[in-house]
Amino acid sequence: MRFRTLVVALGSTLLLLALVFGLATVGGTPAAVQAAQNTPTRTVQPANTPVGTATVGATASPAATGTVRATATPRATATSTRAVTQTAIQTPTLETGPVITLTPTGALNITRTITVIGTGNVEASPDQAQVTIGVETSNTSVRNAVDENNRQMEAVIDALQNQGIPARNIQTSGFNIFSETPPPGPEPQATQEVTPTTRYHVTQQVNVVITDLDTVSDVLDAAIDAGANNIFGVNFTIGNPESLRAQAQRRAMQDALRSAENLAQLANVTLGGVVSISEVISGPGGPSPLRAAAEGLGGGGPPIQSGQLTFTQQLQVTFSIR
Repeated sequence: MRFRTLVVALGSTLLLLALVFGLATVGGTPAAVQAAQNTPTRTVQPANTPVGTATVGATASPAATGTVRATATPRATATSTRAVTQTAIQTPTLETGPVITLTPTGALNITRTITVIGTGNVEASPDQAQVTIGVETSNTSVRNAVDENNRQMEAVIDALQNQGIPARNIQTSGFNIFSETPPPGPEPQATQEVTPTTRYHVTQQVNVVITDLDTVSDVLDAAIDAGANNIFGVNFTIGNPESLRAQAQRRAMQDALRSAENLAQLANVTLGGVVSISEVISGPGGPSPLRAAAEGLGGGGPPIQSGQLTFTQQLQVTFSIR
């Protein structure tokens, strides 16, 4: 009885071992099969590739078979289109603009001209003289210096009018006051009286127009006798220079025409009409006659010579040429 029980137990054990060995041979252990069934399917899909064309993955078979299969598409079908697109963008494109037509040189409108400067001079005798006569006084009191200066200037003006100079030809041109302080000296003694050392200087000038040139020397001599101690030159001018200016302009225009004709002949061209005329300004007041000056004045009626004046005018003239 015990032997039969032992045989049955041994047979059951062998049967169980055979079953386990068979399962390991066919599909692995139950744990391996369960793990294979629980493994998710992985899909690799390149960018820009249609779904289902470039799928690479592992698909597990049903649990009954226990077989795991891997299916891969050919590498050629997994080519991305991004590289092709980038190549097309990087390819340079040649663009051409509109055609520019050049203007022939002969069609240009170029003005041909000659520009010259003409000079005209007119000599004339002056008809008036202009002189500046002044008085300078000084005093330790500014009030006394001013009063003294006024008295001397009034005496000078009276002397000028006595020489036939009208009041309209006498004009005040300056009045100045300034002080002068000498450098300090040695200390004074206690018994010496301390006096102010600052002195005040007052100057006053008048412009005088003398229309009778024969009386210039007598007028200056009378002003000096009346108290004038500053005289600033004598300028000889022409009271109405308009007629002389017109003559000088006419001569300047003739000089410009002669100069332009000479240049045209040298250049083998024909001189045309006047294109433009402009007056050349030589100073702040425009063209003016040269002034003669008499200086070195002294007492006893100085000899003064009026001489001759030269009025100069310049014109810039542009002529056309053919």
